[in-house]
Amino acid sequence: EQKREGVFGRLFRVRSVAISGNMRVSEKRIIELAKLHSAQWLWDVSPTAIARELERDPWIQSAEVERGYFPPRIEISLTEAKPWVVLEIEGCSWLISRQGRMIEPVAKLTDPDVVFEVSELPRVDGVDDFTYGSLRTSGSINSRVRNALQQLEMIETAGGIPFPVARYTLLADEGLLVTPLEPVGLLRADQAGDRQRGGQA
Repeated sequence: EQKREGVFGRLFRVRSVAISGNMRVSEKRIIELAKLHSAQWLWDVSPTAIARELERDPWIQSAEVERGYFPPRIEISLTEAKPWVVLEIEGCSWLISRQGRMIEPVAKLTDPDVVFEVSELPRVDGVDDFTYGSLRTSGSINSRVRNALQQLEMIETAGGIPFPVARYTLLADEGLLVTPLEPVGLLRADQAGDRQRGGQA
């Protein structure tokens, strides 16, 4: 250990961290999640472990971490989560990513650009289900939330709703009620699909 420290200590200690792909997550937050510091020896850094820790942050969809040698550094490339819809559940509005992951409560957002972006997103409601406890006590989403998000994914895969949507409401029978942004009436998701196909015929 002493020999390694003497020969390689100054040459192969982490000198810098290069971060790319972060628009919403600060560099300070990334360094904290990665648990990196300049005193670390490059070979003691595990890129796989760092990537796993970074991906615990709900704003980080995926992370790629590599060692760089000349000069010794850590390179981090992020793909951030993309806001998709706002889920209204148990009296709280949650920002949901396109991967169906709960990012954070809308009330806690502070970035003005994110706040504006979120204000333009459709809402999803009608998903409260206390059969197995609340979101706060169970720490996981219920089957109605999963059902609603799966239906939204299928709608997008099929080409989407042919008009801007303000709100999706999951009904008692698991159907999805679509509320347009502009007044064109209320439609169930299957009816909206029929209207779209009829217009294309």
